[in-house]
Amino acid sequence: MLQQRLVLGLFLMLVIVCTTYDVIVRDLTKGEDSLTVLFGIRFISCGWVLLGQRYAYNLGIPATNPGAIADSLQNWSKMHIVNSGLASDTFLLSSGLLISYRFLKAVNTTNTFNLPLFYLHRLVRLIPAYAAVLMVQATLLNYAATGPLSHSASELTRGRCKTTWWTHLLFINNYLHSDKQCLEQCWYLAVDTQLFLLSPLLLYPMWKWSSKYVYVIIATLTTLGIAVTFVVAYFYKFPVNYLQLDEASLADYLRMLYYPTHTRYTPWTIGLCLGYILHQTHGRQLNMTTSSILLGWLVSNICMIGVVLGLTPFQQSDYVYGRLESSLYYAIFRPGWSIGVAWIIFACDAGYGGITNKLLSWTIFLPLSRLTYCMYLVAVPLLNMRANSIKFERYIQDSDIIPAFMGDLMYTAAIAVIVSFMFEVPLVRIEDMFTTKGRRNIKHSSSLLERDNIVLDRR
Repeated sequence: MLQQRLVLGLFLMLVIVCTTYDVIVRDLTKGEDSLTVLFGIRFISCGWVLLGQRYAYNLGIPATNPGAIADSLQNWSKMHIVNSGLASDTFLLSSGLLISYRFLKAVNTTNTFNLPLFYLHRLVRLIPAYAAVLMVQATLLNYAATGPLSHSASELTRGRCKTTWWTHLLFINNYLHSDKQCLEQCWYLAVDTQLFLLSPLLLYPMWKWSSKYVYVIIATLTTLGIAVTFVVAYFYKFPVNYLQLDEASLADYLRMLYYPTHTRYTPWTIGLCLGYILHQTHGRQLNMTTSSILLGWLVSNICMIGVVLGLTPFQQSDYVYGRLESSLYYAIFRPGWSIGVAWIIFACDAGYGGITNKLLSWTIFLPLSRLTYCMYLVAVPLLNMRANSIKFERYIQDSDIIPAFMGDLMYTAAIAVIVSFMFEVPLVRIEDMFTTKGRRNIKHSSSLLERDNIVLDRR
């Protein structure tokens, strides 16, 4: 009997290893048409979000030195922590990029576009894992934490999930009951899906119209998004430092400025434009001059570093709110960051990325990037569970946060593997079985889209 169990165990282990290779490694083999730089960008952005969340949760847990973390976040060296939400804009940029890039590649090959399949694929890929995590969040996870904070937290979560679970599955939770979200990080999924549903309105002109009209449309939409964000921030007098807001004002900030699609879409349109450009330049020798390459990297670094460090004055405890400067920062910091990241992707794809391209295209990021969607889904519930399991006050210091973050990253990735294998991979395989036969080109135009652009935000 023992030998039979041993043989069965070895057989099951072999099956798991072979399946892991099949669904994660083999499918991500680098090809001529792969934008491999995105794999590293996605996973690093995922880690960046988790680091920011670890600091955010330490702001709210019982501590013997309350306020220490908030005080440390005034230092310029911590602005990358405060601005970790920029990873969400990186994901939106990536989403817009891959939608336009894959779409144009497919329609130029087949000269057809199946709109129902385009939408159906999105739902098939997203909803099973999403619904499973929603169910666990609303039920089982309430019993996982055992600390003194766990009961009140689980009751709050249960009430929210009972009220708003359906808004998540309809992808309207960033507008409806946004202050009572069951999975608070899933505002991003709603934004991304709403933009995906609207994308054919821009993809068709990209396919059929002249380039000059495409650039005018995208530039107009991006400018409009910047203007809308400025107006909202100016009208409601939102300070850049959200730690200065009381609970009611913070709820208004999230509802009016942070969650809505109309104040968050500018990175997506920039990504859409980048995908349009890469479709025309990918695999071609551009012969850019050294001065233009250096200028591109200089502008990229100025944009990204300026956006991150530009937050420093707003974070100071003695800063006096300035309505105009705060509204201007809100209006331009997301597009500015997105332009910087867009250049990195463009330069790496064109062969001018150097060591940056080698790092971001490192083979180890290929399988890890496949986990980012499920990591995005499970990260916040797991962090909540760990935070609510605390049984005594802690002395909080920076030296303890990095080890905690590394634990968060590995723990989240391990659970994401389980969720992916149970609820994501099986549907991927079933869908591929149905779409492959007689529809190989449609499969590439649709399935490659979402397998490449659903990522963690973080949030």
